[in-house]
Amino acid sequence: MKIRLFFATWEYNAADFDRIYPLGIAYLGAVLEKKGWDVAGKNYGYKPWDSIKDEIKKEIISEKPDIVGLSVLTNNRVSSIRIFNLVKSINPKTINIAGGVHATFFYKQMLENYPSIDFVVLGEAEETIVELTEAINKKAGFKELKKIKGIAFRHNNQIYLTEKRERIKDLNKLPLPKHEYFGEQIKKYKTIFMMSSRGCPFNCEFCPSCPFWGRMVKRRSAENIFSEMKEVLKKFPEVKHIYFTDDEFIVDNQNVIKLCNLIINEKMGITWECAGGRVTSVNEELIKWMKRAGCTSIGFGIESGSQKILDRMNKNQKLPDIIRAVRICQKYGIKTYPLLILGFPGENSRTVSETIKLLKHLKLVGDPGLLFLVPGTGVYEKAKKQGYISDDYWLSNKPMPFYFKENSRYKMAYWNLKVNALSRFYAEGFFGLFKFLRRKFLRNINIHKLRDMIKRYL
Repeated sequence: MKIRLFFATWEYNAADFDRIYPLGIAYLGAVLEKKGWDVAGKNYGYKPWDSIKDEIKKEIISEKPDIVGLSVLTNNRVSSIRIFNLVKSINPKTINIAGGVHATFFYKQMLENYPSIDFVVLGEAEETIVELTEAINKKAGFKELKKIKGIAFRHNNQIYLTEKRERIKDLNKLPLPKHEYFGEQIKKYKTIFMMSSRGCPFNCEFCPSCPFWGRMVKRRSAENIFSEMKEVLKKFPEVKHIYFTDDEFIVDNQNVIKLCNLIINEKMGITWECAGGRVTSVNEELIKWMKRAGCTSIGFGIESGSQKILDRMNKNQKLPDIIRAVRICQKYGIKTYPLLILGFPGENSRTVSETIKLLKHLKLVGDPGLLFLVPGTGVYEKAKKQGYISDDYWLSNKPMPFYFKENSRYKMAYWNLKVNALSRFYAEGFFGLFKFLRRKFLRNINIHKLRDMIKRYL
């Protein structure tokens, strides 16, 4: 059986994701190939829809896949539906399977409104996708399909949701992901992306991780992570850097230290970083080992410099925790970049000033994102109760919305510019501020592109 896995165009700043590739597809491809199927994966996330639709059409016509699977996120749902529709228009017999966070939260809405989708896989998909593809290959009937945990599908104009599937108990037993699907990106940036764990034990109001994975972390052993590093470096010897995409990479200090020791003993000669770090997980011993093993930077979920906003976010961290963690990293020469959110309910000029004050104190450059309303999160549910948004929004072709209920888009844009400019001035002086303003306003200005962006997103 021939299976093709795609990741569709991001509908917001697609070009910014040129370096990143979807590990979900890499894992699914690995488990499906292990069963003997003909599988290939492609990442179209960073390419505009108009530039890929003909390419996808040619591939579907020439390859004639039996199954097409897409990882549907809230920010690529429109282009995902377009691909599903395109596939069905070419061959109505091709089975379309949707997975991913958005499909999990809105399986019923998608099956009711998009007839080009045949099945939705909910949650963690490796075990489910294997059982489902085997059932499709055997042309299983309704009774057999109902026995597969973790799927939703149509039958006789009704939507059926099967029993929930348990989380995978041992991630070490999964085959290593197929990074080679994305060789072009890997060779271009000399970087590979990895996950050492799935899920997060915390439950921040703006994050869909806990609603999707459950409030728990499943970890791979240090030895298993290290074996993947060696395998990928063997296939791509030009790689110089590894990027860990975990929601919370450092919460298990001992596992990270064990991995550091393996890297050091092997003398791998690479650098690496982690995008998700929690300040309450930091201690001096951990950071010392990470530095020795080649860690260059940690992205901390600081979010705000206002304790009031942090408490409303359910961050369970205090400002002294932030200061202590950043200072330890600075002591050992590991760069820290703050992950910041502007516009959370309760945000005002005073709380923004408190964020700037914290960045000034730590000499950190802040590039905050505005608060998106992401399905499954606490803040999204509150916005629904306020009447600011409804689930029907996702049937439109509009991009993922910002939260402008309490503060106007213009005020938020001003705050964003203020945090960016002042934090750069405090961290880098006049030269850093000048570079930022030049890049922001004077370089490569495209009036038509700017106009279209304003019309679409603001």
